This record gives sequence, C-alpha cells and structure tokens, in this order.
Amino acid sequence: MADDIEDVSFLPGDTLNRKSLYEPSLPQRCRQLICTKGKATAIIVGMGIFILLVALIAAFARSGSRTCDGQTTESVTPTAAPVEDYIATNGEKFPWRNIRLPPSISPLEYDIYLHPNLTQRKFSGDVTIKCQVLEKTDFVVLHSRDLVVTQVSVKTLPDNDEKKITNQLEYTKNEQIYLKLESSVSSGDKIHIKMHFEGKLIKKLSGFYLGTYTDSHQVIRYLASTQFEPTAARQAFPCFDEPAMKANFSMSIVRDKDYKALFNMPLISSTPTNGLMRDKFQQSVKMSTYLVAFIVCDFDSITNKTKAGTNVTVWAPKDQISQAHYALQVAVNVLDCYNKLFDIPYPLPKQDLVAIPDFSSGAMENWGLITYRMTAVLYDPVHSSTRDKEWVAIVVAHELAHQVQTTTNNNRLACEVLL
Repeated sequence: MADDIEDVSFLPGDTLNRKSLYEPSLPQRCRQLICTKGKATAIIVGMGIFILLVALIAAFARSGSRTCDGQTTESVTPTAAPVEDYIATNGEKFPWRNIRLPPSISPLEYDIYLHPNLTQRKFSGDVTIKCQVLEKTDFVVLHSRDLVVTQVSVKTLPDNDEKKITNQLEYTKNEQIYLKLESSVSSGDKIHIKMHFEGKLIKKLSGFYLGTYTDSHQVIRYLASTQFEPTAARQAFPCFDEPAMKANFSMSIVRDKDYKALFNMPLISSTPTNGLMRDKFQQSVKMSTYLVAFIVCDFDSITNKTKAGTNVTVWAPKDQISQAHYALQVAVNVLDCYNKLFDIPYPLPKQDLVAIPDFSSGAMENWGLITYRMTAVLYDPVHSSTRDKEWVAIVVAHELAHQVQTTTNNNRLACEVLL
C-alpha cells in the first residue's frame, strides 16, 4: 500500500490525488454526522433556553419599561440633521441657495490688473468682467475665496449707466459673493462688473501662491505661481469659476525689474511705473478659468520654434536651465507631430513650459503656459537615469496633447467632471 501511495504522489495533480487518499468516503462522512437521541434532545433544550433569554431581555429593554426605582424611561426619537441656514459673513441670510452659479449671467471678457508683492507676501488688483445677461435678473452671484473684495460697481453697456448695489453679501461655505441690484437688468443687456481685491501670498499649492527654491549659492529665492484646477481661480481674483463659463482674459502684472512675468499669452509691452515694471499681455482665446495661469519669477529660459512658427520656451531656475534642453527638443518635435497627426494647428502664438519648485501635480495643462514639477521637465544627461529621461518625454507629450484637446473640449462634460 505504501508503494501505491508513493507512486500516485508523482502523478500530475499530485495534490488532488494525495487528498483523495486521506479524505473519508461519502458513507463515512454521513456516519460521522449521526448523533445519539440524547445529544439531539440536549441541543434542542439548549436552543429553547437561549431563545427564551433573548425574548426576556428584549421585553425589559423595550420603550416605556420601568427602572428599578419605578420611573418610566421613554425612547428618544433621533433628530434630523439641521437645515443649512445660508448665513452670510455679516449675519444676514444669503439669498442664493445653490452651490452652482445662476444661469442668468455669463462672462464674456476679463480685464485683470495684478500687483503681487513677494517681499510683503500679499497681492492686490482690479478685475473688470464684461458679461452677457441671459435672463432678466436683479442680482449677480460669482465666486471669491480668501479675498477682501471692495469698490464693487455694476454698469450697463454701452452707456456706462451705473446700477446701484443695495446689498453685498459673502457666503464663505460656497465661496460666493451676492450683489443685489436696485433695479433689474434685462435679457440681452451687457454689463461691466468691477471689483478691487486683496489677498495673501502664502506657501500653499493652489490658487495664487508663494513658492521658494535655493540657488547654488544657498540663497533662498521667491516666486509666485498659480494652480487653478479645478476651482481655485477664485482664490486669485473674483470670477465666475465654473468650467462651462468660458471667456477671454486680458492681463496686466506689476513686477520688480529683476523678475519676469508670464501669462497664457505673449507679452505686448513693459512700462516703467513707480520703480517697477508693468507688463501687459495679449488677450487670450476663450477658455475656462481653471486654465488661466500667471507666474512672477526670476527664471532663465531657452527657446525654439516649431515648423509652423510657434515659439516654444522652457523656463527654469538659472542654475538648472542647462537641464531644460531635452524637454525643449521633445516639445518642439511633439507639437510638430500633433499638428500633422490630428490636422489641428496649435491655436496659440507661443507655448511655455515652466519648472515649478513647489508643485502638487506632475504637471498642469494651462493653455499656453504649462507648469511642471521640476522632475517632470528637467533632465541632466550626466546624473539622470534613462527612466528619468523617459518620464520627461512622457509628461511633456501628455500635457501638449491637452493643448490640442482643449480646442475641442465639450463645455458641459468638462463642467460635470470637474465639479
């Protein structure tokens, strides 16, 4: 018998064969399940006692039972969750009770003036928003977060008649500002909304925030950059911060003479003002607020052109600009490839790629001004690995694909996905 077992163990599926040799047969299993009459009686009695004990416990624990001192205990009905009160920062009721903005007004153009102060770690500015009235309304709701908004005015176009604002409220939970107008604006009208705003430049990773890096001389350098996806543009300036509410953007930025300002679009002019420089940029194509980007930094750059004439520039700290050549080469080649492959010409006159020291994502496809984590755009042929080189190529190509995708992006779909 032992020899038979040993031979079977070397057959294919030896685990199954070994199991079949040592397991009891079906009749043996049935015999093992049979118990005596006495055991069966004991099991039934035990189950009965257990059920009786459970019933007694439930009876004494029911609502209205009496305690040892004779007092009656009453069951407590759970209270419903409190209804949202929508209280504004000044204590008044906030009239608009929806996290989404009303469909009555749609933005057309933004004109933004921005003055970041990296030394005092704050920024201020003005925004004028040209809007189309789609439905008759006597109020305006838009987004703002962590901003002090003052000097608000609403004017009708083209006559510039000012609409008196009878109440201005802010509801921080929904990050909304409510403007109550003395009289209604009609469907088809165009209006200008103008606001002054102030905010803090702090080290965070969303909105308009402060970044730092250490140069080769161990000196800490400062910059200010943006990350608006999905809904952080409202942290930089008051706006209609929903992806479907696309508009054209014009930007002016005040900077120190030793710094450079970057925007989605090319620079038009630089004008001296009070010892500083004011840079004015070309108006953007129509786009969502989350694709707006601007940077103030002391970086260096290298530039090349695509076959179609698009200027491609990579920006990085001065000590690391030598590591940007590979990304520039990939970007130019990829844009040429996409233009041919998709038969969709790149719609902007320039494309910037910027290495950001403090950055939460791998990269962000801001239209015309893509921001990257430094490891996703810088490659050192001496010290970087082949895997690092591959990663730079993958991320650069991926973000440039977004630039082509943006031209055909569906408003409603983008809105639902991002919100």
